[in-house]
This record gives sequence, C-alpha cells and structure tokens, in this order.
Amino acid sequence: IAIKHIEKESLTVFADNFMLKTVIRNLVSNAIKFTQRNGEITLETTLLDSEIIFTVSDNGVGIAPDDLKRIWSLTEKIQYKGTEGEVGTGFGLL
Repeated sequence: IAIKHIEKESLTVFADNFMLKTVIRNLVSNAIKFTQRNGEITLETTLLDSEIIFTVSDNGVGIAPDDLKRIWSLTEKIQYKGTEGEVGTGFGLL
C-alpha cells in the first residue's frame, strides 16, 4: 500500500493533541485495513475559509450509498464481505 500526503501549505491547528492524533490514527487505520494490496491511500490537508479540512481517501471497498446514512448510528454495525471479524477500537466514526 502506498501512502501519499498532499499539503498545499503549512497549516497550524489549535486542538486537543491526543484527540486529534486518535482521530487521524483511526481514519488511517481504517483506510489501511480496507485497502487492497498495491492500493493507495491519500492524506490531504487544505484550508477552506477559516477551517482546516483533513481528508483520508483510498481505493478500498468503500461504503455503499445506502449505508452512508447509517454510519453515524450508535446501534448499527455495517459489514461487507471480507470485513467480518475485523478488529478496531470500537469507536467507529463517532
């Protein structure tokens, strides 16, 4: 898996260092977990108005459009063939 970072300019964010690292670690971990061998993961930081946008994208299995509205639910777990039994932090996207 190739990981590339796109940073158009140097950015500074004032945030909880531990929480920010935890969120980024979880996003990158999920991207690695669900990207096929020889796949690519891209990390990008951009400034939009006064907000820093951090994007993690990959060419992994993705999430079906019908499931996108369910990813924020505390009670539902979405699984795809080949992802059953995957271990994570248990935090999901929340």
